[in-house]
Amino acid sequence: MALRIYGEAKPSMGYIYEAMSKAKEVIKSFFTEEHKYAKIFDIIDKRWSDQLHRPLHAAGNILNPSLYYNREDDLLNKNLMMEFHTCIAKMVVDEDMQDKIIDQISSYKNAEGLFGIATAIRQRDKKSPGE
Repeated sequence: MALRIYGEAKPSMGYIYEAMSKAKEVIKSFFTEEHKYAKIFDIIDKRWSDQLHRPLHAAGNILNPSLYYNREDDLLNKNLMMEFHTCIAKMVVDEDMQDKIIDQISSYKNAEGLFGIATAIRQRDKKSPGE
């Protein structure tokens, strides 16, 4: 998967968490000992924390069906879900609407209702989250 930035063909918002995770896996695979890549990870983590790690990116990752439904690892952890909830709280002022969104996320997680119909399943890898 090519990550494109600055408004090219695919919006990067829904892919940034996945790209960071994969980049670190690739870097780690080149070294046999942790101390050899630890400094590189420190640089990446600092940049990630200072500039890129935002609740909006977490929400973009969770709401990207091509990543969410095709996970091989446990990237969807408690921290990611906490950031998703933080994003909802920041973007949606109305608490009743926040609750409705959070209620709907279980249908999304379990591919129930509209999320589980054949057309939605086929489109998971064909449409970018921004479309």
